[in-house]
Amino acid sequence: MGRQHGEYQNQQRGNSAAATTIYIKKFIWNRPITHYQTLFSQLLFSLPLLVICSLVLEWGAPVNLDAMVVSALAYQTLVVAFFSYILWFWMIHRFAVSRLAAFTFLAPLFGVILSGLVLHETLPLLLWVGLALVASGIYLVNRPATN
Repeated sequence: MGRQHGEYQNQQRGNSAAATTIYIKKFIWNRPITHYQTLFSQLLFSLPLLVICSLVLEWGAPVNLDAMVVSALAYQTLVVAFFSYILWFWMIHRFAVSRLAAFTFLAPLFGVILSGLVLHETLPLLLWVGLALVASGIYLVNRPATN
């Protein structure tokens, strides 16, 4: 059940992201709502649900708040959740989503590069080749049409 459950969760996450993007572009694009308000409104509704799910699904699980756990949580909160989503919502509010979608392919590459820099891991040549290929693909998708 584990793998199928994870695939189901990924599908639901994709559906939620799509619904959010459609809502932003369809209903609030012409209103004076900032990308900050978009992010914090999502947090306002998701935080209570996540706390309830955590309490129900992980009740009694041991909690060990050592320095590694706290620093990992701070990284996930500030870099992953705050910075990346603020940037993403800023771009959604300003640009066509069809042109932005290709940029989502950069997320795993930058995640590996950032973890390599933070954890001092070796970043192999093929990673940089992959980054160049993904960047080339994004350019091809977003380049101006030629007549």
